[in-house]
Amino acid sequence: MTGKIDQILGEAKKMVVPDRAAGARLRRVAEKVQSKVEEVVKGKGEITGVTVGGSFAKDTWLRGKPSEVDIDIFVGFSPEVETSRFEQLGLNVGREAVRGHKHGKKYAQHPYTEAVVDGFKVNIVPYYDVEPGAWKSAADRSVHHVTFVKE
Repeated sequence: MTGKIDQILGEAKKMVVPDRAAGARLRRVAEKVQSKVEEVVKGKGEITGVTVGGSFAKDTWLRGKPSEVDIDIFVGFSPEVETSRFEQLGLNVGREAVRGHKHGKKYAQHPYTEAVVDGFKVNIVPYYDVEPGAWKSAADRSVHHVTFVKE
């Protein structure tokens, strides 16, 4: 019985585990956009950092569906930044970072920028850089979730 279960699990793994070539393409896009975002936020004291998130960062995207991968680029904001400034600057950073690519504004609890870069969907999402449990927006949990899943 154990042999049959191992065989089934092995076949399932081939169907869902991301392949290296697609992973390399995704990594190039994520690095390209992250680099552009970092360039755009340079010198903005309200910004605490830029990090990659989503299923791509957690390596939980499904094989054969790279166009459905979440490449999320999170832009950290100081918790002292007012909500209106957080939203406006977050959108400005997103628009500037993906200039030249098809993009638009999306909404969760607050607005963020979504773009298609080299055939992949990328979200540029502002979040408050706060300690776990001191959430100010729903996106604040995401960076911590990536760390949790990777550990």
